[in-house]
Amino acid sequence: MELPEQYLCRRIFYLLLSCFVLVCSTENVIDTSKYHRYDDIVSLFTSLHAQYPDITKLHNIGSSVQERQLLAIQITDNVNISEPGEPMFKYVGNMHGNEAIGREVLIYLTQYLLFKYEEGDERVKKLVDSTNIFIMPSMNPDGFEKAKINDCMGVGGRGNYYNVDLNRNFPDQFGGNKEKVQPETKAIIDWIESNPFVLSANLHGGSVVASYPYDDSKSHRHGTYSAAPDDAMFRLLAHTYANNHLTMSKQERPCSGDFFKDGITNGAQWYDVPGGMEDYNYLHSNCFEITVELSCCKYPPVNRLPIEWDNNRESLLAYLEMVHIGVKGFITDAETGQGIENAVVMVEGIAHNVTSAQFGDFWRLLTPGTYSLRFVADGYEDTVQKDIVVPSGEGVSVNVTLSRKGKAVAMPSATSKGPEEKLETTKEPVVTVPPGEPLDRLMSYLDGLKDFSHHSSTHFKEPSEFVHHNFQEMTKFLQDLADKYPALAKLTSIGQSVQGRDLWVLEITENPGQHMPGKPEFKYIGNMHGNEVVGRELLLLLAQLLCENYGQDDLVTLMLQQTRVHIMPSMNPDGYEKGREGDVSGIRGRANANLVDLNRNFPGLFHNTSVNERQEPETLAVMRWSRSLPFVLSANLHGGSLVANYPYDDFEQETGHGAFSPSPDNAVFKQLAEAYSLAHAKMHSGKPCPEISGEYFPDGITNGAQWYVVSGGMQDWNYGFTNDFEVTLELGCVKYPMENELPKYWQANKDSLLVYMGEVHKGVRGFITDKQTGMGIFNASVMVDGIEHEIFSARDGDFWRLLTPGTYSVSATAPGYDLQTITVRVTSGAAVPVNFTLERSSWSEDHDFDIKENMRGHAYMSPHAIVETLGYLARTNPSVAAYEVLAESSDQENLPMLHLTKELGSPGGGSDGLHRDDRPHVLLVAGINGDAPVGSEVLVRLARHLITGFNRGEPVVTSILSTSHVHILPRVNGHSTAAHPGDCSGVNYTGPRFNDLVESKDPVVADLTRLIALHQFDLILNVDAGGKFIVIPRNVLASSEMSAASALTDDEDVLQMLAHSFAEGMTEVYHGDACPGARHSGIVHGVDMGREAIALADSVYGQYGTLMLSTHVACCKYPAASEIPGVWRVSLQPILNVLSSAMQGIQGKVTNEKGEAITSYSLQLDNRQKREKKSAFFILATTGLHSISVSAKGYVPMTQGVMVTNGAPKPVTVVLTAEAIGGDELTYHSNEALTAALQNLSTSCPHLVSLSDIGKSTMGQTLWMLRLGHGHVTERVPPSVMFIGGLHGDEAVSSEALLMLGTHLCSQYSRNEFVRQMLDSMYVYVVPAVNVDGARVAVEGFCEAGMGHNNSQNVDLDKNFFPGDEYRQVVEQPETRAVKKAMEAAKPSFVVNVRAGNNVVSYMGPADRAVAKAFVNSRDVSDKDSAGCGKQTGECLMPLVDLISR
Repeated sequence: MELPEQYLCRRIFYLLLSCFVLVCSTENVIDTSKYHRYDDIVSLFTSLHAQYPDITKLHNIGSSVQERQLLAIQITDNVNISEPGEPMFKYVGNMHGNEAIGREVLIYLTQYLLFKYEEGDERVKKLVDSTNIFIMPSMNPDGFEKAKINDCMGVGGRGNYYNVDLNRNFPDQFGGNKEKVQPETKAIIDWIESNPFVLSANLHGGSVVASYPYDDSKSHRHGTYSAAPDDAMFRLLAHTYANNHLTMSKQERPCSGDFFKDGITNGAQWYDVPGGMEDYNYLHSNCFEITVELSCCKYPPVNRLPIEWDNNRESLLAYLEMVHIGVKGFITDAETGQGIENAVVMVEGIAHNVTSAQFGDFWRLLTPGTYSLRFVADGYEDTVQKDIVVPSGEGVSVNVTLSRKGKAVAMPSATSKGPEEKLETTKEPVVTVPPGEPLDRLMSYLDGLKDFSHHSSTHFKEPSEFVHHNFQEMTKFLQDLADKYPALAKLTSIGQSVQGRDLWVLEITENPGQHMPGKPEFKYIGNMHGNEVVGRELLLLLAQLLCENYGQDDLVTLMLQQTRVHIMPSMNPDGYEKGREGDVSGIRGRANANLVDLNRNFPGLFHNTSVNERQEPETLAVMRWSRSLPFVLSANLHGGSLVANYPYDDFEQETGHGAFSPSPDNAVFKQLAEAYSLAHAKMHSGKPCPEISGEYFPDGITNGAQWYVVSGGMQDWNYGFTNDFEVTLELGCVKYPMENELPKYWQANKDSLLVYMGEVHKGVRGFITDKQTGMGIFNASVMVDGIEHEIFSARDGDFWRLLTPGTYSVSATAPGYDLQTITVRVTSGAAVPVNFTLERSSWSEDHDFDIKENMRGHAYMSPHAIVETLGYLARTNPSVAAYEVLAESSDQENLPMLHLTKELGSPGGGSDGLHRDDRPHVLLVAGINGDAPVGSEVLVRLARHLITGFNRGEPVVTSILSTSHVHILPRVNGHSTAAHPGDCSGVNYTGPRFNDLVESKDPVVADLTRLIALHQFDLILNVDAGGKFIVIPRNVLASSEMSAASALTDDEDVLQMLAHSFAEGMTEVYHGDACPGARHSGIVHGVDMGREAIALADSVYGQYGTLMLSTHVACCKYPAASEIPGVWRVSLQPILNVLSSAMQGIQGKVTNEKGEAITSYSLQLDNRQKREKKSAFFILATTGLHSISVSAKGYVPMTQGVMVTNGAPKPVTVVLTAEAIGGDELTYHSNEALTAALQNLSTSCPHLVSLSDIGKSTMGQTLWMLRLGHGHVTERVPPSVMFIGGLHGDEAVSSEALLMLGTHLCSQYSRNEFVRQMLDSMYVYVVPAVNVDGARVAVEGFCEAGMGHNNSQNVDLDKNFFPGDEYRQVVEQPETRAVKKAMEAAKPSFVVNVRAGNNVVSYMGPADRAVAKAFVNSRDVSDKDSAGCGKQTGECLMPLVDLISR
């Protein structure tokens, strides 16, 4: 049996090793235990520069009012030269002196970059080698000196010495700042303008949010969104910081009174800041800057510092990496090849320019997309680079040569002050229509009519007969026009009414009868409500005017040459026949013959009612007609009021009338409604019917639902289900006016009818063609960035997209084609022509082995089809795939699983082929909640991909399946048939979710649990949908022996590594707006998901140490089948990234000295929980140095160091030595025997151990200290640890344990590489016995405090340590003085007081937690009993105690 002192010695040894891995192995410690005053920063930065002279340089940017330096440290690989092409980056902190967190995290970041660079960290080395980094911890050192710690909301020290707020002190574009420029501000201005900084961040405190420009607006009103031209870029930058922060993006209300979606905000929308630094950077230099608020408390207590460093470390690095995105390159002289400084770089569609630096190098931050860049320099010809595709991640290089021209042209200077000159640029294929072009002339004519108060005179031949027409008369009128103008007009019946009346449509255009490519389709529909007749008669008059004036009037001729016009005078001819002349507001004839209101009868966008459950013949006819042609614009003519009503008519939530319900194209619809209203004689006045009602409509327009809610309306249906934009026009207060009133209605509306028709030519128009064939592409989708509404191309590839004036990113794509994006500037004139030439996508061939089945999107696979597919894959690929039926779910459907790994054996439970413990086991699951079948589709495609890739020898796949065992379970929840197609959020899912299956003890949960118990997976990857984000454990806050409840597991670093590897392949994860309406983005812990979190994750982690990630790969849980290939396309790379990362770790076996496998042992990685193992092992681990500790019954425990590299398993063999049988009996040492043992140890290990006399006890006995190690191997002051035992004389076991520790280290130095590596780079100091006088009288076997506890003066030595000036009534003891002297000489990084009598580790606050936890996690299950206090209570039950908290 292991004796208590042996047990304690082993525990101390594990603690020592953990200390080495956690701190000492880096030989660098970032001290987060205090705030740094000004002198501290100067001293630290001076020391760091001396230590790293080749990669650091100190800069005094200027001085504060009180003459303190504004100190910045430069970090880059060639610090003494300016490297061409290397971007400059800066962090500035502590601008407000009392906002102290930014100051400290920048100090920590400085040390982190330098330490990690020295250690060879790949990420940091890449950053430092490729970036010119400047870090200024404090811009306001005077203010900091006035600030008070723990002041969370105050203003003391906020301003500089003169109490001027430096973030209101910069020149302001809107003239909001009137303060005199302060010395600190002036220094920063000079710094900004004299250096080509590319990216920056300004760190503040008082909230937790990333704020981006502009910080103020012209109105200087809080709550005003003030967008910079690069608003999208700034949002991406803000999201990058927020999403990588541990809390920023995850809490919408981080501090009292704040509300930020996804942890970001536009500065001015939060509150107006005139004279802010971020705006000045953007407007007066090349530098993009955001402002980051790091903590709710401005100057929090010291114990928050390590927490805030953890919160911000990844954000600081990820944001710094953003300096490399977008477009970069060199602008050179075509003749000399020399770089051109101050050349202007313009991005079409973005009114913000940057300039080239000293060597002609430039950097232009841009979001992913396709851009056109213009390069301009004084004395050179301009050059345009088109279709530059900016990828996500690192940017693209574009090098440009400029040719000299004879005469110089003045262009904006790189150092110009004030708002930039905005250069108007266009992008091919966008062209400006010359004034003489027909469409341009048409729009000029219509511009003269758009304002009724100042409209141009017209010279139409106008109708002279104004009468009401019944059905027969209307039919004859239309037929006469068609007969009289056969080359212009064509009459067609699109269907019949309930009573058999034809629904006539008169097509009027040059060359009628078919769609002409490039000519937009327009329609007017009247008389939908049979008793609202004004529209019916006006459309007949309009048809007459168009026919009679074609060829006679230029406006009408141009309109019919450029537009295909369709006029349906009556959609409800049956209802009209019931109506009565003179009806002002009645309902007789309103409905059709079945008494159905046709404007409540279309399928609803948001709600269906009893009225639109079944469509009427008239409705069906109009729906068929509307879908048969690529209509662009239409209007539905009504009566009963005087207003232009635009979508939406309905509201997503049933809120009743008066609820504003904007569509995504709200701006376009307002423009359309205003076009009709402002050209109308009276509508624009907004007071339609004063004698009937008190309604008021500003400018004569209204949002439909805001007026009153209409479910099943035609205008909403057109917008939601076709390309057609439609408004509803109420043309008069009287529904069925007397015949003699009709001329008045005609005069009021004739201009409006023409002007509105002309709106069909606004926005963007063009063709989408196949690059290879030149043929038009039908049904290609056209998307506008920022507007969530697609339209689709017509049969010949022609399209029209209505837009208001502005700059847009317009994209086009089609199944099987790559996306193309063009930036276009839309004017108020004719539609801008934009032609897309799409290349057939080679993605499947390039990335998916051209697997045709994976690109099919005609339908979802049935459960039976999934079973058959996996079975077929296994049968046809037996060397790499095996099929297994996991179980039968509760609805009796088989749940198939596919094993994928190299050299598979036959299925059969425990065969070596199906399970090998020494390789990573990854389980991929989908359909776990039943409501997201798209995940199952992705995993079936993944199975095909992995098998095909392995068979073809593709390196990535071959490596994965040669190293790992991949298990694919595409459908866990057998209730997926309860999901509803098109249900993106799962709200309509009627089956049980996984947590419900757990509660109901569904058999599938038991079978899944057995599967996990059998394989004890290293990783479970759940492929889900309903957003783009990643969920990692924990789902429930868990209290640990360390601290209060936490969402973090011991494997947080590995989980983050895996999650980030996924996000690298799907960067939309970091974009809070990737999925509109989604509640989550980024990497979140399950605890933030509430009940949505899958219960499995915490359970498998607690039982088996299995890590689980839930990845959400699509915004919609159940998208259309046609969208599945697109989901697969974006999911493949991130999943492969995770599978590759899951190979990273330690792969090993444990043997005895004969090479025989040891089949039962405990394994511990670093300071994590021990795991029991029975065979070879694999452990997931991050890159870097780790320790593995192995213990087995009958063997001497062994600890080894392992260096894990990126993306591969590190093989190790741990050889355990059998414990000696018999041997000397262990006994307690007297002081004389202890002295002899220590002297013998120093003699036997002279190369490693030195023994020194540190003082005398009260009774004159010598106190000894051992020093073990070769700290001189390192060039710097080596780290060290000091162990002190026997402060209480009756705790003799501590002295024995420390003696055994020294002996163990001596004996293992030549045998254990890890021990040798540790002792070669550090010192271990051991003071085994302090209270030697008390030990003489202590009684063996007595467990409670007793004789010998205190020293010979009856003083408790563990309560005798005070600073030198605090010994007043208490006398400093000789033993205390000796230990303090030893500490001062050794300067240890850690001091460990080794005691006995309890099983507890106490520590001083969060900085010591990791070391304390390492000690606790090294214990066995039976540790308490073996330590001799298994039956005690109280503190024995709490192994860790934070003395500061206590």
